[in-house]
Amino acid sequence: MEGEVIARIPGAGASTGDMQDLVLGCNRDGMDSLRKGNMKGAFEQLKYAEAILIANQQDENSSLLAVTCNNLGCYYKRTGKLHAALSYLRRALKIEVSLQTDNVTVSGTHLNLCSILSMLEKHDKALQ
Repeated sequence: MEGEVIARIPGAGASTGDMQDLVLGCNRDGMDSLRKGNMKGAFEQLKYAEAILIANQQDENSSLLAVTCNNLGCYYKRTGKLHAALSYLRRALKIEVSLQTDNVTVSGTHLNLCSILSMLEKHDKALQ
């Protein structure tokens, strides 16, 4: 019908590639917003990406969930919510290890975790 507007539920009827592109776009825009200091925009984009992935749980989306969790960890670190950051980064690391993700990505997640543990004065845990 002409002029009809259809609200699209994320992932509903979309191909896996379209959904993955949407999630990657949300992550990219979220991190761009974070770099620019737009915390609200960053939060909205990253949480939207997470919601899409939760609604469309499939094994091939696990690496996207790891990226999204890592980015949410960075967001929460930047906003001073260190325990939330720790939770998301631990989740990202668990997924990355289970997927045998490349060493550069896993080491970056470890560095983010160590930084937060150090900020929480849990230096012994950061060394592990």
